[in-house]
Amino acid sequence: MGSDATVLRKGDHVSFHVRDIYLPEPAEFKEFLDPDTEVLGRIVGFSDAEPSPGVFAVVQTNERSKVIVPVGDLLTIERGRAGKSAKYRGH
Repeated sequence: MGSDATVLRKGDHVSFHVRDIYLPEPAEFKEFLDPDTEVLGRIVGFSDAEPSPGVFAVVQTNERSKVIVPVGDLLTIERGRAGKSAKYRGH
């Protein structure tokens, strides 16, 4: 990883596309959202399963919905604008 990679943490606000959702399946959203629709949310956790801990983030998209997204597909949000592609290096 390059030295300019952003370290993601719980509480970070991020954006991603419907097509990037790992669970639940993106197909569950296809009835009402285009795969290219941008989704905003806040990181509430990370995967901790071996052999690759931290590969997925748990993102809360609203009060009731949480989705699992690969961390490599997340973009950080800085004061209303998307930042560089975030790469997870620990939390």
